[in-house]
Amino acid sequence: MKLAYAYGVLAGGGCERRLGELAAWMLTRGHEVRIFGETIRKEGRDILLGQCGLPAEMIEVAQDDGPYPGNYADWLRERVAGYAPDLVGHQWYGEPIRFDCPSICTVHGWGVLPPLGTYEAIIYVWQTHDPVYLAVAPRVRCVDNWVGLSRLPFHEEPGEGVAFFGRSYKYHNALRHALRNPQETVVCFSPDPAPKRLAPNMDWRGMGDPAEVLPPFRLVFASALAAMEAMALGRRVIVGHPHPFLWETCRFVTCANIESLLPGRFAYEMTSRPPVTDEEVCGQAEAALAADNLPERRALRRWLEVHRNPDCQIPQIEELYRMVKEDRQCVLS
Repeated sequence: MKLAYAYGVLAGGGCERRLGELAAWMLTRGHEVRIFGETIRKEGRDILLGQCGLPAEMIEVAQDDGPYPGNYADWLRERVAGYAPDLVGHQWYGEPIRFDCPSICTVHGWGVLPPLGTYEAIIYVWQTHDPVYLAVAPRVRCVDNWVGLSRLPFHEEPGEGVAFFGRSYKYHNALRHALRNPQETVVCFSPDPAPKRLAPNMDWRGMGDPAEVLPPFRLVFASALAAMEAMALGRRVIVGHPHPFLWETCRFVTCANIESLLPGRFAYEMTSRPPVTDEEVCGQAEAALAADNLPERRALRRWLEVHRNPDCQIPQIEELYRMVKEDRQCVLS
């Protein structure tokens, strides 16, 4: 198949990691792939070109540096039409975009539902709300985040210190920990500029490859894919951050609670519980820093190997692509 992936800003977070690994896998399967974006940041290049090994000519952006000054939706439709793909994989960023060919939207979180008929299928990343999406697309499938363990070697040594890894809007629990522990430096890895509210003992850095920057640390504040990457490396992990319409959460991940956390996101709890307090964050961090259970850390990595294996997750997407293409051929015939 000839595949186009239509994204917004290729920033360098978990969405770009998922996109890069998906595109690389499709190339190995003999598909032709092109990625379109509004712009691409350094961290996005590091992931897509460096870590995922995609060729630079496979990525086309409207503006090399900074936001596109024109109407990006119009630019995107024109470029995709010129590429003439069999199918478009569209990242849900803001306004839904209708293409002339079959398109599948990947939903990473809450947003305004697209009008009926905009997409032939929807892939959602966390296991909720499929009846909602069925109202606007004929085919719906949940494909959780995956983690490729071959690029994330397990580290037996427990590590020292605390890190945050992720987008800047997810840093609140790490901030609370830093404010309560002013003598301890919290190193923050993010593709975003430092937030205005930053504790004096927070060292804000660029994103970096988790396999290279996270192994020295004992505890990592993260969510979604970043949390799974840290667990795969053998780090202790606290998941959770605030999100519109959902309660924030703060949980030290163990073998006892990993199944109860939302499998796709590792970020939120869908229960009516009080907001997270500073005391709760401190308690979770103290438990994580005190723990050095090597068998449990190994067991968490094995859980990822069984339940978040890309060789099981990505073929579901390819199968959905084929089904959507066959649906269109049946309509045309």
